[in-house]
Amino acid sequence: MRRPVTLIGTALVGLAASPAAGVAATALFPVVGGASYSNDYGALRAQGGHQGNDLMAPRATPVIAVVDGVVKLHRSGRGGYMLYLRGASREYIYIHLNNDRRGDDGRGGARAAYAKGLKTGMRVKAGQEIAYVGDSGDAEGTPPHLHFEDRSLSGRPRNPYRRLRAASIVLFGAPLSGSKSPGISLTLRGRLVSAATDATGGRAAIRLRSIIVAGRRVVTRRLVIVRLSPELAAVAAAIEPGRAIDIETAPAAVTLALQLMRPGTLQAASLTAR
Repeated sequence: MRRPVTLIGTALVGLAASPAAGVAATALFPVVGGASYSNDYGALRAQGGHQGNDLMAPRATPVIAVVDGVVKLHRSGRGGYMLYLRGASREYIYIHLNNDRRGDDGRGGARAAYAKGLKTGMRVKAGQEIAYVGDSGDAEGTPPHLHFEDRSLSGRPRNPYRRLRAASIVLFGAPLSGSKSPGISLTLRGRLVSAATDATGGRAAIRLRSIIVAGRRVVTRRLVIVRLSPELAAVAAAIEPGRAIDIETAPAAVTLALQLMRPGTLQAASLTAR
């Protein structure tokens, strides 16, 4: 049985903690929003023992760089569209990337596999969007998934399962290049858990159902904390816990803390009960 990833929430009492605390040292999960997977390292395959873990996720789900490093794009008959991410101490391999435009048509090519602008030799940062889940290579026709490998710099494989279980999950990928825009806004959809007021306004705990970012919807059940202005704190105080709500967040610079939705990183621009 495949064991789904659990998205860990935070409590209102944690809001006072620094949103950036521990972010730099965080191990990241390669698939945006998480995936379903099992400890299938070493499982028998036609070519021998399985040297990674298969992370099941919808076709074209973004995947991110799990560490800072240099990328190498590659294609093979067995692996299809692939990507090597070489970090300071380990190398990670992303296999069976997307090659489809509509459904399972196999007509997407490299443009469907890799983030726009990504090239061999490019240095990327942890959390940046680099590629997309698919079924290219000998996985063609199987459920879309990312075959993820963890290797030493000399090429020795290691079971990535424990690393994946300990990794933090981002809910959207950072763009490859910096943007001069004022930042990114998110649409949060979920149910109000609780609301509180303080000297600067207030905060609300929301159990998410989904977020929408850059036109892409990510399903998640994460509990997040959102800061409120005095006006929106008054609105939230009048809403019964358990009520469905939508929140538009104020534009903010894309940081790893924001991608992880750490306490203190989300500021509401509007709040509506449904």
